[in-house]
Amino acid sequence: MTISTDLLSPVSYTVGEELTFKLTFTVPEDGNYYILGALYDSDFNFISGSLFGVLLPTGATYAFNSSAQMSLWELEEDDETELDCKFILDRTSVIMGLFLMRMAGGEPSLGDDTEISSTTVVLAGEAAVEFDLGSIVNVIVVVGMMGIMMKVIK
Repeated sequence: MTISTDLLSPVSYTVGEELTFKLTFTVPEDGNYYILGALYDSDFNFISGSLFGVLLPTGATYAFNSSAQMSLWELEEDDETELDCKFILDRTSVIMGLFLMRMAGGEPSLGDDTEISSTTVVLAGEAAVEFDLGSIVNVIVVVGMMGIMMKVIK
């Protein structure tokens, strides 16, 4: 009855890079399940157009994110499923949410289906280059003083 990843938040992520992780989920009862993902800003506001399914093609060794398709799993109570995933996302500095959904009918329907569990991972952009302005000013002052001293010595 849980969904989780082996990622430790925050994860350093660059747009277009492959985000590799293991996704694990356990279901509470017999039924058909699927996984949805979505991206959120730092205030947990949904980013329009970012909804995606998790797709494991037949014969594939890993699942990936797809804006057009998703895999369905027919599972029995307490079944645990583990997926190797390789996602490529078009945003960074966002929160990725993954949702384990139980189908109520014959097809996925956000209006009818039930969210069983969710997990989030913060995808941090590349760290900005930090510098200490005080140190730079000190270097300039020292170099300037050396220049003055050289003039005095001559």
